Amino acid sequence: MRCSNLSDRKGAAGSVIHKNILTILDQVANEVSGELDLRSVLSNTARLVKQVVDYSSFVIALIDEKGNFDLAFQEGYEPEAFDQVRIKADKGLIGLSVLRKEVVIVDDVSDDPHHIMVPTADGRLPRSMLA
Repeated sequence: MRCSNLSDRKGAAGSVIHKNILTILDQVANEVSGELDLRSVLSNTARLVKQVVDYSSFVIALIDEKGNFDLAFQEGYEPEAFDQVRIKADKGLIGLSVLRKEVVIVDDVSDDPHHIMVPTADGRLPRSMLA
């Protein structure tokens, strides 16, 4: 298992990634403050992230009042893929990111004990993940 955060990514590539993420976070903050419709905010957030991370599948999880992740937005998965998935806020790679209070990057999720595998719409299993 290789699990790292942004500060582990040294050199010019890490600096570019860090700068791009900060730029996107600024755009997301502007989007959130200017829009009241949650679905629009989440969709626009996904669009902004796509400018930096060319993902094939994407999930935005929010923590609900019971301490579980509400998978509020997804792209690249079957619409019902997450209907039966209930993830506590301290589980999975997203939960690890929340507990550490930092971005978690996993290059190969097949070896990671924290990863909760959900097939994508095209039947492929995700290989890497940023949470």
